[in-house]
Amino acid sequence: MKTNFLRMASNMILGLTKTALIVALAVATPMLTACTKDNTDNKETPKPKPTPEAGFTYTGGDQTCTAAESTISFSFSTTAGFVLDTDKTNIVEFLTPEQSSSGGTFNSTVKVKKNESREERKANIYITVSGGERELLLTITQKGATMNEIEDEVLAYVDKRLQEEYYWLEEYNEKRSTFDPTLAADEYLDESLLSLTTNIADGGYDYRGNRYIYSYIYALDAASAQAGTRASSVSGYGIMMSGNYWALNNQGTEFGIVIEHVYPDSPAEKAGLNRGNIIAKYNGKAITANNLNEAWADLHYSLSSNITVSIFDLAEQKITETKTISTGSYKENPVAASMVLELEDGPKVGYLSYLGFESAFDSELIDAMRSLKDNGAEEMVLDLRLNGGGSVNSSTILGSMLLDASYNDQTYAILARNAANKKANTTCKITSSYNGQSLPRLGIKRLYVITTDNTASASEMVISGLRGLDVEVILIGTTTEGKNCGMDVTQITRKGVTYEYAPITFMNFNAKSYEQYLAGQPYFDYPDGIEADCDMEYYAVNAKDNTVKALANYYPMPLEPWGEASMDVALIEALMQIQGKSLLTFTSANAHKEINLQPAHKLANMTRAGEIELPTLERKFKGGATLTEEERIAFDSQAYK
Repeated sequence: MKTNFLRMASNMILGLTKTALIVALAVATPMLTACTKDNTDNKETPKPKPTPEAGFTYTGGDQTCTAAESTISFSFSTTAGFVLDTDKTNIVEFLTPEQSSSGGTFNSTVKVKKNESREERKANIYITVSGGERELLLTITQKGATMNEIEDEVLAYVDKRLQEEYYWLEEYNEKRSTFDPTLAADEYLDESLLSLTTNIADGGYDYRGNRYIYSYIYALDAASAQAGTRASSVSGYGIMMSGNYWALNNQGTEFGIVIEHVYPDSPAEKAGLNRGNIIAKYNGKAITANNLNEAWADLHYSLSSNITVSIFDLAEQKITETKTISTGSYKENPVAASMVLELEDGPKVGYLSYLGFESAFDSELIDAMRSLKDNGAEEMVLDLRLNGGGSVNSSTILGSMLLDASYNDQTYAILARNAANKKANTTCKITSSYNGQSLPRLGIKRLYVITTDNTASASEMVISGLRGLDVEVILIGTTTEGKNCGMDVTQITRKGVTYEYAPITFMNFNAKSYEQYLAGQPYFDYPDGIEADCDMEYYAVNAKDNTVKALANYYPMPLEPWGEASMDVALIEALMQIQGKSLLTFTSANAHKEINLQPAHKLANMTRAGEIELPTLERKFKGGATLTEEERIAFDSQAYK
C-alpha cells in the first residue's frame, strides 16, 4: 500500500509549531492585549475549517503485460482532487479521465500500445494530489515481442508451416525462439532461414558470395490471384535478355547487350527484334559502364513504357537499324521453339526449346510435343539452357510424353518430405493422360539435353527421372544449377491480399536413388548440379578446331535464332552425336561435309566482355520444383494416370 504518511506527519508537526508560537507571543507581550479594542462584544472568533491533507492510497502494485496491445485498470483513493500523468506517452494512453477536482475512490484505465520490438520497456504512472507533490503511483513493464505472441496473420501462417513442413524443421524449431516476430513475413523468411546451417540446399550463392534462399512468399496482384492456372497476358516489351554481353570496341568501353528470347506476338516481335540481336545503343546513347545495367534491366524487366534501341550487325560490324518499342500485352509462353530438324542421311530430330515448367501453358507444351510426333521425330533434343524449373506436374507430363506406353505407372520421381511432416511422400508416375486427355508419346530411347547453370529443379527432375528409368540422357553444355529440392505451394488471403507461399518441403529422388537412400547406400544426388557429358568449357580448351573452340568459349551467348545450327555449338554437338560424331574431334577440313559450321566471319573482332551483375533485379524467385496442394492430392490419388 502506498500512503503518503510522511507529508501528513510533517503537516501535523507544522501545525503544532504554529500553535506554540502563538502561545509564546501571548505570554511575552501582555500589554498589547490590554491596549486592543474589544472585538465583537466579547464573542469568540470562529475557528477556520481544517484543509484536507493531500494524500492517496494505492494497493494494486506494479503491473506487467505482454508485447501485444492491452489495457490495464487500477484503483486508488485520494483525499483531494488529483491529476495522473505518465513519462512515456509513446507507450501509455489514458482511456479514462486522468484527473478529478475532488477526492474519493477512482478506477483508471490505460491502453498500453503494441511493443514492436523484442526489448522489454517500462512506463511510469504518476499522481499529483491537490496541494501535494508529483509522486510515483505504479510502474507498467511491457515484455518484448516473442515468437509465441505473433499477431500478424501472414507471419503466423509462415511460421506454422515452417514448424510443421519445412524440410529442415528440426533446426528451425530448435532456434525458433531466437527469431524476430516483428519483421514482415518475407523479411522474416530470409532472416530466419539464412541463420540455419542444415538447410544449405535451400538456396545458393550469388556472384558476390552472398547466400540467398529459395523459399519465398509474395503478394499476388489481382490478375495473378484470379488467373490461377490459366495462361494470362502480361504487359511489357516481351524480351528476355542474355546475361552475357559483348565488347564492341578494342578499348572495351562500349558494349552490346544481347537478346536471348523474344516472345511471340509481343511488342518486341512486332518491332522485328530476334534472338541473338545485339543492342548497341539505348535511347540514343552508346552502352557503356555508366548505363549498361540500366539498359539491360529496362529491356529485361520492361521498366519504361517505351524505349529506343539500335541494332549492331555482326556481319557488317556496325549499327544498321534503330527501333522504338512500347510496352503492350502478350503471353509468356515458355515453349520458345518447336520443330523437326532433318539431317542428311540421318533420322528426323525433334527440337524443343522450353523456358519454364509453367502449368498455365501445359496445353501449349502438349501441342508442341504432338506436332513433333506427327512430323515423325525419331530423336529428341530438349533445350533447357534457360529453364529454371517450375511445376512438378508439368515435368511429369513432359517426361511421360518423351517415353512410350511401356513405361506407364513406373516411378518418375519421389518427393521425400521430413519424417515429422504430416504430409506423406509424393510419388510421381509416368502417365498416359492428363485431365482426361491422351498424351502424345514420342517413345525415344535416348534424350539429348542442352544445359547451363540456369537449368534447375523441374528441369533437373527430367534428367534424374529418366535416368532412374534407365533411359540414356546425354547432357550438352555446362553443369546444371543443382536444385534437388522443391516446395509445396499454398495461397492464403488476409485482409484482401492474396499471398503465394512456398517453403522448401521435399527433396527429389528418382526410382533408383530413393531405394539406395532408404538402404543407406550412396545414391544419385545433385546439390552441386549435374555435370554435362559434353562440357563446352572443356571443348573451349581441347577441341581440335579453332572455330569450335571459339564457339564453345562463347557458349551460352545467343548467336542466332532457336533451332539454327551454324553457330549454336550445343545444338551442333547434339546433332553430331546423333550421327555418331563429335565437335571435340572435328576439323574444318571436312566442315562442309559434316555440318554447316560457318561462324568465323560473323564473330570477327568480337569479345565476350562479361556477365550482367544485377543482384537486386535477378529473377524474383529462385524456388525449386513446385507442387500445388491440388496437384499433391491428385498425385497421391494417382489421378494423373
